[in-house]
Amino acid sequence: MAAPLFLGVGLLIGLIKDSIDKKKSNNVLKRDHLKAFLPIPLLLLMSLEGTSPYLSFSRNEVVSVTRSLTASVADVEKRLSLTPNFKTPPSGILGIGFPIPLGATGEGLALGDTRIVHFSEGEGRPPGDLKLKITERHDGFVRFTAEEDTSHIPHWLNWTASEVSWIATSPTSVEVTWTIHFERKLDPAWYFSWPQRMVVEQAANYLIQTSAMP
Repeated sequence: MAAPLFLGVGLLIGLIKDSIDKKKSNNVLKRDHLKAFLPIPLLLLMSLEGTSPYLSFSRNEVVSVTRSLTASVADVEKRLSLTPNFKTPPSGILGIGFPIPLGATGEGLALGDTRIVHFSEGEGRPPGDLKLKITERHDGFVRFTAEEDTSHIPHWLNWTASEVSWIATSPTSVEVTWTIHFERKLDPAWYFSWPQRMVVEQAANYLIQTSAMP
């Protein structure tokens, strides 16, 4: 994800240099020289974002995905109470090198029940586990709070919690919303926030598919 940022800065510097080298007249050179370097202060300010708490945007992010499932409330609740099934590997952007869930243990929807998700290696780092515990539960809602993560995912972000809500919209359909809270660990925010949110959105959709869909 960082490669386009570095390549983009290099391209901009190259374009500025080429623009200066092509100028024939000293007057034109002086005028365009100033124009060419006008973006530099802005780039410097943007690059400082995240270097200190005073120059940082909020790192707390929230992403929600809602899907309508052909099922009953009892069906969805029963599926959520079981061990997550990750036999179908994630596709799309989740399959381009991120650690993927290989399996899980744990079941139940009572307070204190846990899930441990085993992730594959990432960027050559060893595999690891994400441990979640149910810390809030009422009709049509459950909150899984992250307690420990030894996978490579904290290199990019820290999971905070996953909240799942479900409500019947008809006798044969249920609307499920999966909300993921996480802390962004990559800066600057103007560059890394949107791709991380896109990846987490795909993860929430995958979790509905593997953990809520009967």
